[in-house]
Amino acid sequence: MENAEKRVSRLEKEKAETKAAKKSIHERLGEKKQQSAAKKAEKAVDKAVKKDKGQEL
Repeated sequence: MENAEKRVSRLEKEKAETKAAKKSIHERLGEKKQQSAAKKAEKAVDKAVKKDKGQEL
């Protein structure tokens, strides 16, 4: 059996690890914004390439 001191320290350590693993809402929102901006840029490039190919034919 664990004594109380070891249990408390273990629980605090586990709590700190799970808290560090979780991302805040602001971090997740920032990541989603970056992904969205990257997709928009990629679509714009694809659209420009298709437009250029259409003019060459």
